[in-house]
Amino acid sequence: MPTTRNIFIKTLAYVVATVVVLLILLTTALFLVDFGHFKESITHYLSTELERDVRIDGQLRIKLLPRPTLSINELSIANPSWAKETELLQLKELNFAASYQELLQGQSIIRHIAVHGLNLHLESNAKGQNSWDFPTLQSAEQTNSENEHQDNPSAPLDHLPVLLQSLEISDVKLKIDQAGNEPRVLTLSSLQLQLEAEQNYQIQAQAQLDHYKLKLKLMLSDIHAFSYGKTSDYQLELKLNEHQLNSKGEISNIFDEISSTGHSKAQIASKILLDDLGIDVLKNEQYMQLRLEHHYQNKQLKLQSQVEQAKAKLNIETQLSTSTITNTIDLNDLDALGQLFALEGLPKQALNLDSQVNLGKEHIDIQKLNIKTKDLSAEIQASIGDTSNADIKLNSPSLEGLLEGFVAAESIPKLPLSLNAKLSQDGQTSSADIQNLSFGDTTLKGLIKFVNADTASIHADIHAALVDARPWLKTEDTETDNKEQDNKNSKDKNQSRYVFTEDKLDLSPLKQINADLNIEIERLLLEHNELSDIQLNTQLSDGDLSNKLKLTGPKSSSINSEINLLQRDKAELSLILDLDNISYELKDKNGKELQSPLTNVDIALKSQGLSARELAEESNGKIVITQGSGKVDNKLMSRFSSDIIEQLLNALNPFANKEPYTNWECTVFTLDITQGDAQIGTMLAQTDKLLVVGGGDINLNNEKLNIEFNTKPRKGVGVSADMFVTPFVRVAGTLKSPALGLNKSGVLLSGSAAVMTGGMSLLAQSMLDRATANSDHCADAMATLSLEEQKKMNVKE
Repeated sequence: MPTTRNIFIKTLAYVVATVVVLLILLTTALFLVDFGHFKESITHYLSTELERDVRIDGQLRIKLLPRPTLSINELSIANPSWAKETELLQLKELNFAASYQELLQGQSIIRHIAVHGLNLHLESNAKGQNSWDFPTLQSAEQTNSENEHQDNPSAPLDHLPVLLQSLEISDVKLKIDQAGNEPRVLTLSSLQLQLEAEQNYQIQAQAQLDHYKLKLKLMLSDIHAFSYGKTSDYQLELKLNEHQLNSKGEISNIFDEISSTGHSKAQIASKILLDDLGIDVLKNEQYMQLRLEHHYQNKQLKLQSQVEQAKAKLNIETQLSTSTITNTIDLNDLDALGQLFALEGLPKQALNLDSQVNLGKEHIDIQKLNIKTKDLSAEIQASIGDTSNADIKLNSPSLEGLLEGFVAAESIPKLPLSLNAKLSQDGQTSSADIQNLSFGDTTLKGLIKFVNADTASIHADIHAALVDARPWLKTEDTETDNKEQDNKNSKDKNQSRYVFTEDKLDLSPLKQINADLNIEIERLLLEHNELSDIQLNTQLSDGDLSNKLKLTGPKSSSINSEINLLQRDKAELSLILDLDNISYELKDKNGKELQSPLTNVDIALKSQGLSARELAEESNGKIVITQGSGKVDNKLMSRFSSDIIEQLLNALNPFANKEPYTNWECTVFTLDITQGDAQIGTMLAQTDKLLVVGGGDINLNNEKLNIEFNTKPRKGVGVSADMFVTPFVRVAGTLKSPALGLNKSGVLLSGSAAVMTGGMSLLAQSMLDRATANSDHCADAMATLSLEEQKKMNVKE
């Protein structure tokens, strides 16, 4: 009778035998069965899960033994209904083979992957929908990801879990069509990856995006060591159109703190590259030669670069970490760099740039940006983000050297420059707080704000303790070319026959910006004078302009002016100008100061119109000019006069070409303007040797001139009337083409046509003309002025 022990052994044997038989049968089935026979079921399942039509029109083979293999022909996946293209994916052939052997060692081997004839059409529409999004898959992936994260916290890798031995990809076309953009096409002609017998990886690829053609060759040594994070050597050859790159080095520790060291050489066709980017700055093609050494370790990258292009040479040292970038750049010649980009005038100086930048989540901090050349030292600190600010310190030993090449050297004085300013930007508002700006003895400070709104606005408060304009003014004692320029302009046939043209005034730019400008200058040094207490205020609002100026000149002189321009149906213009006790510096040949006549000018004008011509025709107001006693430099009067004015002065004063100075005693001139009709009320000029009186009118409606002068010698000064060749002089013609006419013999002195007159009828009515010239007429002329105007007049007693 069998024992219990024998029964257990027999039962166990039957079970083991049964399992072995089943395993043999299952293994045999897996060897023999091709799961490709379930093609229709598989495509139906995929179509249901993806909610897209999935088809396999060719062969499908799936085998698990002796090794996993997959072969697919003519696979297609449909696009969503809104897409332009019918198919998202079209694949002619896919072959896949793997191996179970290395699984026991923790690493899978994919023996071979081959992809041929792959077309991908990726589209997105204006609603933000993407043709490659599958809602059911995204939901499942999110759920699985959350579960895996909770159940299996990820552990750090120490090797590549999958190693690919062979990869062949050919005839791949990727079309990207984004809403609002032109479609782009990427073609991959071939990509081959091969694990050689020496365990070296070799990767070769050819691709094209638009007109960019790419060729790549990469070699990795000892891929097995590389897959476990050990050191591997690499060689890279890359060609992109005319650009080439060759690099070699080593890489290691790819699973922890990756490190790499190597050096590279590149040749870049700079003009082609910049033209492709839409930047047309290079005149001719200049190949850039680049040498680069890199070292990456502990998440820090160090780069040393040498760049040569034509005569320009750059040395660059860069360090990058997770949040900091430091740079040192040395350029041998700014002018050589400028010539590459067709920038004329850059100085022939070396440039050194030293910077450190911290990258934050919400802003970029420029800890330092130091720029140095022979004539410039600049220090900049800045923070860039939603709100930005910068501190700038700039020094130059010479403005002339700093601006060398940009402007003519003779027009720039040799002055040191210093700037200390704070810049800021917050939304639409930008500001510059100039804490100190000095060049030479000039020093100023102020605040400037600019708001970039629908109507831009600018606000400025500038204060200068001293502005020394003398270095900027030409001091050469040479005559200007004013006369030649006047003659040239008079011959220009395309110019209007009016000084005040009929062209409609375009004042629309004044409505594009609002302004509030305040400028104060304590002292302004000119070549021969000093001005002080200058106050300039300009207001511009909705096209209306207001400008006020006050200043004090030498010897208690002053200037006060106010200009207002209102834009209504017509431009409404008003001018008030008050010049008190204006004079100029005058010295004799021994350097002794001489008193020039004190001049007073009062102008009050109003007008309205759509053009300069209408403004002249509609003008109303008064002009009063008075002068006291003093000496006048005859040569200076001639130098700054046009031809017609010089001839008039010589005709009225025969002593001007014979004596260096004229002893002036007084001048009185008044002009009353009513609706463009300017009537000369009083015109008198008196020296110690002659008396000049005049009268007439200027018709601003047609710009015709009708002014007469009578010059008389004063008795008791040793001259006679015979010395005056032209006692009677008339100015006629127009403001644009004035003519100087008749002397006592009836001969035309100058002008384009004869000026005929029936005599000095205007002067015959003048009280001054009927009087004798030996008496002092300054007091008589002053009597025609108002009390306020008389107080300003300083006449010889």
